[in-house]
Amino acid sequence: MRTLTVCLLLFAMVPAKPLAQEVYRWTDEAGMVHYGTSPPADKGESVMQLEPAGAGPTPDPQERLRKHQRLLDAYQRDRELKRLAAQQLAAQERRRAASCKRLTTRWQELSYPGPIYFETSDGGRRYLSEEERQQRKNTLVRALQDQCGGLPE
Repeated sequence: MRTLTVCLLLFAMVPAKPLAQEVYRWTDEAGMVHYGTSPPADKGESVMQLEPAGAGPTPDPQERLRKHQRLLDAYQRDRELKRLAAQQLAAQERRRAASCKRLTTRWQELSYPGPIYFETSDGGRRYLSEEERQQRKNTLVRALQDQCGGLPE
């Protein structure tokens, strides 16, 4: 019994393994950075002190919840901004497609080989001259290139 007590006392006096370990950092010939508990003999290394995992103050549970909620709120805002941007882009594309369709229809009307006329407010017809037709087509060409990327086939 006395031997057991002496052994326990000696064991208690032996220092425990330190919580923080030395970690070595070195760079090889290819420029890669390596870490290890023992350095290679032929390399210049630097010693880093690492604290064990879980070291440091224990965070307040309420503070952790607040941080978690702020992170969730930030993710929600980000998703909402992305959704709104996608909606705006889709609406812009729909407007562009509708404009392109109207311009294409006007181009087809002006490209008709026969006479082109417009009804006037008094119920009569006003025919376009070839010069007016060409002038309107020239205006449409610029709009079609801007809105549709080119002339319709």
